Parts: sequence; C-alpha cells; structure tokens
Amino acid sequence: MPIGFAATCLRATLYILLVVGIAQGVYYEALTLPEDRFSERGFIELAQTGLLFLSTLLLLYVRAGLRELPKVSLLLARRWALARRAG
Repeated sequence: MPIGFAATCLRATLYILLVVGIAQGVYYEALTLPEDRFSERGFIELAQTGLLFLSTLLLLYVRAGLRELPKVSLLLARRWALARRAG
C-alpha cells in the first residue's frame, strides 16, 4: 500500500524538524555550556541515548508487533548489541 503525498510531506517535515532540533541542541551546548561541552553529561550524549532507545523500540515493534523483516531486524539487533558493547 503506497503512502500518500500528504503523509510523505508530513513525515519529511517531522524528520527535518528533528534534525534541526538536534543541530540546535549541539550548537547550544557548544556555545553556552563550557563545563559540560561534549561530555557524558551534555546534550549530545543524552540525544544519542534517546535516539538509540527510540530505534530499539522501533526495531522491537517491527520484529514482534508487525512480524515483518525478521532477518533484517535480527541483523540490526546484532549490530546494535555490538555497538553498545564496543562503546
């Protein structure tokens, strides 16, 4: 089932706003937070953790909820586990 034009435009707008929001957070941290700049307590680390959590929820939804793409979601889960162990 194809996605309509309005839904595609809405999705693109939300993605753009998300990216702009993250960029503004990084910019704010770089300019106004010299003691926490790019540290474990800064905006970037919290944003990375939040996005990783959201991507994990999406992965679980695709794997368990929709029961689609089982091999792809398994490979992504493996990649996520290796990235967390290395980091």
